[in-house]
Amino acid sequence: MTGRIVETLEGDAKAILLRHVHVGRDKAVSYLPISTIKNILGLGVEDYRSIVEAAGKKCLVLPADHCCIKSGAVFAYTRTSNTKT
Repeated sequence: MTGRIVETLEGDAKAILLRHVHVGRDKAVSYLPISTIKNILGLGVEDYRSIVEAAGKKCLVLPADHCCIKSGAVFAYTRTSNTKT
């Protein structure tokens, strides 16, 4: 299901999604404001979380009252990339 969602996105929306989801060694953490997820990508937070987790990444959703992003934010990260080797 999540693969179908990604394939329906075009242009900038797809590029934003892929850049955010592909965290790892070179980029340990990435975030998007919830308003960007809803208004630019046209996705709900739960669909977005599913895409991040289907890519094998961890996901943290912070509402507006728990972060400095006006609409709240979704963070994508990997545990292994956040540890020093």
